Amino acid sequence: MKTHQFVKKAHLGLVTALTFSPDSRCLVSVSFDSRAKLTVVEQKPETNGINWLVVFLLFVLLVVVSYYLLMVKGIIGKEYSL
Repeated sequence: MKTHQFVKKAHLGLVTALTFSPDSRCLVSVSFDSRAKLTVVEQKPETNGINWLVVFLLFVLLVVVSYYLLMVKGIIGKEYSL
């Protein structure tokens, strides 16, 4: 889990109460200046797993190496006799 921290001036006085909404999408704060602020909490998408660009580049590299071995060197497909 990643945490993000930033300071946003939302109140003129000290914050007296701070709570999340039941669905955890909003943060409510109350302060001595008699203000209540509702802040929407955005969740940034996480990049779990392998980057698809890396997978694609590895596939292209595999195709190029296979072509080189098949056509240029003739290594794959040769029959060797003892």
